[in-house]
Amino acid sequence: RVQVYLEDRGSVYGYINTEGEYVIEPQFRNAQDFSDGLAYVSYSSLDDSLDKAYIDTSGNPVIEFDSDSVIDAFPFSDGMALVRETTAYYIDKQGNKAVDLAALETGFGYYQGEYTGGYAVLMLDDGKCKLIDKEGNFVFDGDFTTIYDDYIESDGIVILYMEDGNKGVARLDGSWVVEPGDYEEICIVNAENDYETNALEGVLH
Repeated sequence: RVQVYLEDRGSVYGYINTEGEYVIEPQFRNAQDFSDGLAYVSYSSLDDSLDKAYIDTSGNPVIEFDSDSVIDAFPFSDGMALVRETTAYYIDKQGNKAVDLAALETGFGYYQGEYTGGYAVLMLDDGKCKLIDKEGNFVFDGDFTTIYDDYIESDGIVILYMEDGNKGVARLDGSWVVEPGDYEEICIVNAENDYETNALEGVLH
């Protein structure tokens, strides 16, 4: 994604390839980077009919929105994207509304988690966190102050911070890898990171 100033269009965004050649001509007043093969753009100066849409890497609109409806849209991740209008919801790559956040007591849901490995972390109206699947189902019972989903794809686990201050590690089927305890911090050490086990005081590895 690049932004340029053109005499006849003002400041607009387009897209280049790794050779620096335009693959989508500069034309969009607003544009996001590509993610999952799609990018959200708005207000094309070359196509008056294209107001707000997710486009593919050829510049073709794949998912279009009414110009007055969508307030904001976010990048796709794991085949899902957060869209915000009068309510907030996740869509799939066909543009179907997959998860209605209003039904999950998440209010406007402006900043909600990206999907990774089939799951996303939500912040509820009461400030608690929940993990949901792609159908919008809660994965765990109970309320959590923080959920770390960094290890879902690599290890199939999440780190849960409980309301009472305890912390634990759970599998996605709800079983515990590490029962909640009074740990200062929990981190996962595997081949993908190089945490020094002797450098973290009070940490369970």
